[in-house]
Amino acid sequence: MSSKRPSAKFIALAASAALVPAFAAGCGSSSSNSDVANPPTTMKTTTAAAEAPAPKAAAGAQTLNVTSPATGALIFNPATLTAKAGDVTIDYKNPSPVPHNLALLGADGKPLGTPTKIGANNDGSTSAKLAAGTYKYICQVPGHEQAGMVGELKVS
Repeated sequence: MSSKRPSAKFIALAASAALVPAFAAGCGSSSSNSDVANPPTTMKTTTAAAEAPAPKAAAGAQTLNVTSPATGALIFNPATLTAKAGDVTIDYKNPSPVPHNLALLGADGKPLGTPTKIGANNDGSTSAKLAAGTYKYICQVPGHEQAGMVGELKVS
């Protein structure tokens, strides 16, 4: 068994590998001007979720607009909407001093998605994935649907 001495190249490589962590720990500066150019690596604590791009609207997603009169009249304008099947969002603007909301109802009469929570002089939206058919949108404030605050959404 012969004993070989490590080559000078191996010793230099091993020495530089041992110095890298020590060198990296000493990097940076206390000067505020160089913090942007040389941010400390120990401060970065991101996650994969934080680095993921923001989700884009689904292909074919549609946004429809509804409003009510500023006078407080209990109607939706327009009273009829049309859309293609798929992801549909209804944006509702309430320019009146009367609180309203907007709920999109399924065939069973139950709200689809989350109804808007809109006070006086406010706006919001509700979204749902819709199949072809006819849907109803209403204001759920007591008495408003009965007074005529109802609309129809035709999806093809």
